[in-house]
Amino acid sequence: MKNIRIAALSITALACLTTLFVRIPLPSRGYFNVGDVAVVFGGLVLGFMNPRQGVWWALGACGLGSALADILGGFAVFAPLTFAAKGAEGALA
Repeated sequence: MKNIRIAALSITALACLTTLFVRIPLPSRGYFNVGDVAVVFGGLVLGFMNPRQGVWWALGACGLGSALADILGGFAVFAPLTFAAKGAEGALA
């Protein structure tokens, strides 16, 4: 249980940092980011570590990391939707 907690915290930080710092601006005032790679990677790793509960850990870790990136990046209004969407993406991976 301790290992999956450490992995979930690491994936939360990885998703947040890759979303914040590896972004390509788009003309529509948004940005394209590499955070999706971290989200899918996190879902796969946490699902492999604990097949029964890994889905829930992935949902929380991936969703939280991406939502934190929205908040820290100045797009706080999108954070709840990002949490749901990226959490589901990580859980389904």
